[in-house]
Amino acid sequence: MRERSADRRQRRGHRARCRKILHDRAGHQQYPHCRIRRSSVRAIDPQRSGALSMNLRLAWRGCAPGRRQRGSAAVEFAVLLPCLALALAPMIFCARYMWHYTVAQKAAQDASRYMSMVPVVEMRAPALAVQAKEVALEIARRELGELAPGEELRDADVLCDSNSCGFRAGTVPRTVKVSIMFYMHDPIFHTYLGPWGLPIEVNAVTPYVGK
Repeated sequence: MRERSADRRQRRGHRARCRKILHDRAGHQQYPHCRIRRSSVRAIDPQRSGALSMNLRLAWRGCAPGRRQRGSAAVEFAVLLPCLALALAPMIFCARYMWHYTVAQKAAQDASRYMSMVPVVEMRAPALAVQAKEVALEIARRELGELAPGEELRDADVLCDSNSCGFRAGTVPRTVKVSIMFYMHDPIFHTYLGPWGLPIEVNAVTPYVGK
């Protein structure tokens, strides 16, 4: 009996590892089927396969991010966004203010450099000195016009020593000073700057080197 049961088990295992397929081999027309043995394939226990699939599902659920995690990340971002905006606003404002101040300083230096190289003949004549002064102020206006939005000179003057250029006839100054004062109007922070804006005042002094 034991030998018969062992023989049956061996046959069942052999059938489980083999399957029949059709073939068109010309040398064996009398055998329409051919067996292919799969020695590495074993009969799969249904209970074991079910447990394996359940473990895979649990592992996948543990690795994939859940909806709660995504929701908490969105809430944290919504809370941190206003704080981040409040932290960046002062830095952006300071950067824009320094940009306006740098442009104004360069405009004053260019105007004073032009005025310091005006010929002596023109500096001694009041009318010609006034014309040279207007040209220097126009240089400063054009450079300030590059700002966004463009600023206008409301209070600017060119001084030769301590007086306005062209005020004293027949004299040659030792230094030329350009003073520029305007109000900064910013499209982003206009609510906090008020109706007049933020005042910016710069001065540039250059020795007179005209001949």
